[in-house]
Amino acid sequence: MFKIFPLSNLIKNSLFNNQKILVSKETTHGNITITENAGQYNIFDNGNLFFSTDNNILSEEYVHYAMLQHKNPKSVLLVSGGMSGMIYEILKYPGIENINYIEPNPQLIPLLSKYIAPTIDNRVHFYNGDPRKYIKNAKEKYDIVIMAIADPTSLQINRLYTLEFIQALKECISPEGIVLYGITSAGNYMGKEKKEIAAAMFYNLKKNFRFIAIIPGERDYYIASDSTVSIKISELSAGWEDKNLYVNPYYMDDESISQRNDFILNSIKNHRTINTDERPTLVFSHSMQFISKFSQTKGWIILLPLILLLTPLFLIKSYARGMFVAGLTASSIEITLIFIFQLIFGYIYSAIGVIIAVFMGGLAIGAIVANKFTTFKNTLPMIILLLAISIAIVPVCFRLMNNIDKFAGIIIILINILLPSFLTGFLFTTYSNYLSVEKINAPTLIYASDLFGSAFGVIAVTVYLLPVWGISNTCYILAGINLFPLFTNYRR
Repeated sequence: MFKIFPLSNLIKNSLFNNQKILVSKETTHGNITITENAGQYNIFDNGNLFFSTDNNILSEEYVHYAMLQHKNPKSVLLVSGGMSGMIYEILKYPGIENINYIEPNPQLIPLLSKYIAPTIDNRVHFYNGDPRKYIKNAKEKYDIVIMAIADPTSLQINRLYTLEFIQALKECISPEGIVLYGITSAGNYMGKEKKEIAAAMFYNLKKNFRFIAIIPGERDYYIASDSTVSIKISELSAGWEDKNLYVNPYYMDDESISQRNDFILNSIKNHRTINTDERPTLVFSHSMQFISKFSQTKGWIILLPLILLLTPLFLIKSYARGMFVAGLTASSIEITLIFIFQLIFGYIYSAIGVIIAVFMGGLAIGAIVANKFTTFKNTLPMIILLLAISIAIVPVCFRLMNNIDKFAGIIIILINILLPSFLTGFLFTTYSNYLSVEKINAPTLIYASDLFGSAFGVIAVTVYLLPVWGISNTCYILAGINLFPLFTNYRR
């Protein structure tokens, strides 16, 4: 039936107006959609435009703004964007000996190769996989590193913008090496969120490199090096007028670039935002920026669902509040651990089914084991305390996982998921068995409280706690909240 009436294709066609969808594929790194319009191919990653072919301006800016800063670039690391024409631009430099091109989503190049022929040159080497892992294990030093990646609108992309990643990036460049990032242009106005995004980019780089230059263009390009960098692109590109269509002294205006550079620097001077693995502030800032496009009262858009989900806590019976809190902490720690998994390993789509299965299995095992206990008064405080402890030790495990192999890290993640879910299932059955003796409707009320608490936890952690407070503080807050039932009347 779905082959006759391809509902999914109709929905996707409505999302890409005036474009022909060539392929839409679910991968371990998310959905890839390739469309065609007037001979131009557009690549979308999870619904967001990744890049378009034949965009000469963007390709030239990304490449030459970095390459022109170096006297004789020989080795280049290009992270994403190679299929958009950037490799061709890099090969314009006669001294190039080696180009390593990393594509974060390993299935993008095979899919796109059906429509765009990859550049064939002995100096170009293709790599599929996680850029963080590649750079962490890199042996050679690069003269130029071009991060042609999407904006950090998701936790997955944000991994390539954090302070820890930039520190690793510095280790794989030569003493006079250049690093370039490009983010969506600020234009002529910078709201609060855009200032925070720009500040995070600037100060993350400033903590690792002596010199930072910002060159506004199709995107705002942040160029970092321990050697001198310049924003005078017109002057640097002298002699390239026959090689470039756009980045050349006849088209570039150094005075205009300087004025826009000063505008950005003056706008962020009162901000000191830092984006780290533990505290992904850029994701939160991008979320707020997106919301601000549709409403000036963005605070209420976030708070309203939280208020609605928190309201039952004040209306339900005292004995059900403990389950509300348990559901809240259990779902919150599950989301936190999913984020940690993605942060460390770089993908989540192929593993999320296993994570959820382990979580649900823990709930079931906890419920079965709880039936073996009948002493409510002595058992419940101990289980609540154990749940708080299991959450509080997650930051310790997170730091440990950064220094062990992949298999051991996955095992630790699964144990950290299994333990809280087991204790939550134990609490649910304990509450239900004890209270249903005299309160017939207790199990249904406890179940509803669990669902309300779980929904509240997912929203609160995803939208606010993790991006603003970070992993460790989020876990400590959740552990503290979980102790709430110990100070309330959880008896009949």
